[in-house]
Amino acid sequence: MTICNGRIGRFLAGFEALLCWLNRVDETRRIMTDKRADKQKIDSGLRKEFLRHMPEKVEAILENWRFLVKSDWDADTQKKLVKRLHSLVLLANKFGLDRTCRVTRSLQQRLENAVVNAEGGLPSQVTIRELDALFLAFSVAIHDGKNLQISPKSSPTNQRKRNPKKPTPIKRWLYLFGIEERRIKGLLPLLEELDVRCRHFEGSEELFADMDKHLVIAVVCRVDLLDTLLPEKEAEEQQILRPTVIVIAESGDLKLRLHAMRKGVDLYLTEPLDFALFATKIDHLIYPEEPPPSRVLVIENTTDQADGASAILAKAGYEIEVVADPFQVMQSLENFHPDLILMDLYLPEVSGVELAVIIKEHTDFADIPIIFLSEEQDVDVQLQALSAGGEGFIVKPIVEKQLISIVSNHIKRAEERHQRLGRLKLCDKATGFFSRNYLLERLDRIVKLGIEGHHPMGLLFIELDTPDHIAERIGISGVDVILADIGKLLNEQTTESDLLARFGDYSFSILTTIHGLERLTAMAEMIRRSIADHLFGLVNQSVMATVSIGVLPLRTFSEDSSEAINKVKSVTNLAKERGGNQVQRYKVHDKLADDRWIRELIGEALNDKLFEVYYQPMVGLHGMTGEFYQTLLRLRTSGKELISASEFIHVAEQYGLIDDIDRWVVEHAVNLLAERKNRPHAIRFFICQSASTLLDPSRLAWLKSLLSRQGIGFNRLTFEFKMSDIKANFAASKTFIEALNKMNVSSLVSEFTDDTESYQILKHLPTHFVKVDIRYLRDLKSQQMAIIKKLHDEKMVVIAPCVEDPNSIARLWSSGADFVQGYFIQRPNVSLDYDFNDSILN
Repeated sequence: MTICNGRIGRFLAGFEALLCWLNRVDETRRIMTDKRADKQKIDSGLRKEFLRHMPEKVEAILENWRFLVKSDWDADTQKKLVKRLHSLVLLANKFGLDRTCRVTRSLQQRLENAVVNAEGGLPSQVTIRELDALFLAFSVAIHDGKNLQISPKSSPTNQRKRNPKKPTPIKRWLYLFGIEERRIKGLLPLLEELDVRCRHFEGSEELFADMDKHLVIAVVCRVDLLDTLLPEKEAEEQQILRPTVIVIAESGDLKLRLHAMRKGVDLYLTEPLDFALFATKIDHLIYPEEPPPSRVLVIENTTDQADGASAILAKAGYEIEVVADPFQVMQSLENFHPDLILMDLYLPEVSGVELAVIIKEHTDFADIPIIFLSEEQDVDVQLQALSAGGEGFIVKPIVEKQLISIVSNHIKRAEERHQRLGRLKLCDKATGFFSRNYLLERLDRIVKLGIEGHHPMGLLFIELDTPDHIAERIGISGVDVILADIGKLLNEQTTESDLLARFGDYSFSILTTIHGLERLTAMAEMIRRSIADHLFGLVNQSVMATVSIGVLPLRTFSEDSSEAINKVKSVTNLAKERGGNQVQRYKVHDKLADDRWIRELIGEALNDKLFEVYYQPMVGLHGMTGEFYQTLLRLRTSGKELISASEFIHVAEQYGLIDDIDRWVVEHAVNLLAERKNRPHAIRFFICQSASTLLDPSRLAWLKSLLSRQGIGFNRLTFEFKMSDIKANFAASKTFIEALNKMNVSSLVSEFTDDTESYQILKHLPTHFVKVDIRYLRDLKSQQMAIIKKLHDEKMVVIAPCVEDPNSIARLWSSGADFVQGYFIQRPNVSLDYDFNDSILN
C-alpha cells in the first residue's frame, strides 16, 4: 500500500510538472505570436522604402569594397565598409528580411576575421580573392528578389477586402534642431523639388521621440547643440542607424570643425549657406550615384616611368592615357577630357613648367589639377613648378600608395571646388549654361548676404523677340537652333567671371562683375548688335533674329533675387513693347538722389552706430610673427543690408563727413584693443585713413589723448594711407607721418605703384609697411621679385593683398613678400578668431 501511494504521489508530481511545462510552452507560443504580430505591424511604407533603396545600399557596399582593394587596404575605408555591412544587418533584421540578414552578417564576420588574421594589417592576395568572390556572391544573393520580398502573406479574405487605392508616397523629412526655417528660406524650394519636407525642433527629447515615425534624410543642427544631439556615450547601433548629421555654424573655426569631425558629423557648413550645394548633398543622400571612373593623363617621355605610373593607377580603377610627345598634349586634352594631369617636370624640347603655363592659359583646361613628377629635390624649383599652376609635386621613385592617395585627393578636391563654384548641372557643354535655380541662389547671396567682399555687379536679361512668329516660319526646331547660336554669341561676349544662365524657354540672364549703369549698357548694346548682325544659318535658309535686353545695376542691393529679376524683366518687357531690338535700363535713382540717400545713411550710422567693422588677417610668409588685422568698414542700412566702404566713402568725402568716419573707426579699434589688453596675444590693427587725416594736425593730439586714456600701447596701431593721397599732399603727409612715427604709431602706404616718384617718396617717409598695388601681383615672378627687392632695399615690410589661391602664395613666397592678405587666408569676419599659431604659412 505504501509503495502504491508513493507511485501515485510521484505520478501526481510528474503530472503537475507536465502541466507547468505545457503552460510555459503556451506562454512561450503566446509571446512568440505577439512578437510575430508586432513584427508584422512594422510600417509597410518604411519597409517598401528600404527595399526600394536596397540596390543602392548594396552598390555603396560594393563600391567601398572596390576602393578598399585599390587603396591597399585604407583603414578609414575598411571601417566605413564594416559600418555599412553592420547597418544593413540591423535594418534587414528590423524589417524581417532573414536571409538578407544572415548573408550580410556572414560576410561582415568573414571580413572582420580576415582583418584580424592579417599580417601587418593587410590581408594576403589569396584572402582578398576569396573575399572578392564572397562579395560577388553577396551581390547576387541580395539582388535576387526572392530573397528580399519576405513579408507576411495575406489571406484570401484580406485580399478581397483590400481597396484598390494608389499607394501613398513616402514622405522624406529634414529635421531642423534649433534652426529656424527662415535661416534656410532659400533652401526650401530646392527641397520641395526633391519631395523633402522640413520640421523644426527646439528640444532633443521631442526630436528623438519623433525620429522613428518618419523617414529622416538628415538632421541639421546648430554647432552649439551638437553635444545634445550626439552624446558622448552613444551606443554603436544608434550611431550606425542614425541619419546623416549636418552642422551649421557661423564660422569655420578649427576647434569647432575638429569637434564636429570627432563626433562623426557628416557635413559642416558655414553661413552664409550655399543652398545649391546643400540641396545637391541632400539629393545625393536620396539618390546616390556611382560616378564614372576618373581619367588621368600621364605626360611622361620615359617608357618605364609612364608604364609604372599607368599600371598603378589602372589597378586603382582610373582610366589612363599616356602621352610621350609634349606637342600632342593639347590634342589629347581635347579628346580625352582628363580629370587630372600627371606630368614629368623635364620633357624633351619643352619643360613641364612651360607646358603647365600653356595648359592653364586655355579656358577649357584651366581647372584641371596638374601633379608634377620628378627626381628634382631643389625646393625653389618645386615652388616654381607649383607657381606655374601645379597643385602637387611627387618626387621619384614613385611610391604606389602615395601616388594613389595624391591623385584621389586632388581629383576629389577639384570636384568639390567645381560644386562650390556652381557648376552643378550644365545644360550644354558648348555654351556652359548654368541652371536657373543656381543663378537665383547666387543672386540671393549677392543682393542679400554677399555684400561683404563683393564688388558692385550688374544683371542683364536677354529675351528673343517674336519667338512665335519665327516658329511659324521655320518651326520649333529652327528656334532651338537660333537659341543655341545666341548662346554661343553670349559666351563670346562674356568672361569667366560672368555667370551665364538659360533662364526661360526664350530668355537668358547674365550676372556680371561689370558695374555702373553706363558700362552695363555698353555691354548690353554690344550683345544686342552682335545678335542683330548675325545671320543664323539653317538647312535651307538663313534667318535674322533680334533680342530685347534689360539692364539692372546691383550697386544698391535689392531685398531678394525675385525682386531683382522682376525689375530687370520689367524693363526687358518695356523694350519689347517699344518694338524690340533695343536695350532698356532700370533706374532706381539718379546719381544725385542716390548720393543723398547714402549721405543720410552715413549720418544715421554716425548717430546710431550703424557702422560695422570686419577684420581680415595678414599672415607672415617667412617666419614673421604677430597678430595683424586689417579693419574693413561696412555701412548697415535700415533694411539690414551691408554696403562696403567703396560704395559710400566718395559720398562721405563729397559731403564733408569723412573726418567723422575716420575718427569713428579709430575710436572703435582703440576701444576694442582696450577690451582685449589683458589677453596674452597682442593685436595690431591696420586702419585705412583718408587724405583728410593727413591734412588735420589736430588729429595727432586727439589720437594721443585717446590712446593714453584707454591705456593702449601706441605700437598697436598702423595707419594706412593711399599713395595717391600722399602724392597729392606730400608736404603735409611727410609732416603727419613723421609725427606718427615719433609717437610710435607706424604707417602703411597702400596701392604702391612701380614708378620713380613712388620710390622717391618712400625715401623721405619714415613709413614701415608697403602694400603693393594688386596689378603688380599678377605680373611674372621676375617682375614681382624686382619690385619687392627694391622695397626691401628701402627697409620696407611688403604686404601682398587680395591673395585668393595657393599658386599666388607659392609665387609670392619665392618672390620675397613678407605678409599676405586675402580670401585664401580668411574672408573678412566680424570676429578676431584667426589662429596665427596654426597657420600653414608660418
